[in-house]
Amino acid sequence: MESYLYFAFSIAVIVVIFLLIKKIAGCILKSVILLIVAALLAYVYFNYFKVVDGDSETNVEQIDN
Repeated sequence: MESYLYFAFSIAVIVVIFLLIKKIAGCILKSVILLIVAALLAYVYFNYFKVVDGDSETNVEQIDN
């Protein structure tokens, strides 16, 4: 009888651990995707939408005295 209780307890522990890992992994996956998207948006912003005060023909910045 004791081996059946041990077996049932082992199955219950495995199910609980599986559910916890599934929940934690889903949260971590969403966080990683969010960080990748934020880094991509920052890269696009700083490299393509940067506003520079300068001459567009010579590509030299103007300095105000």
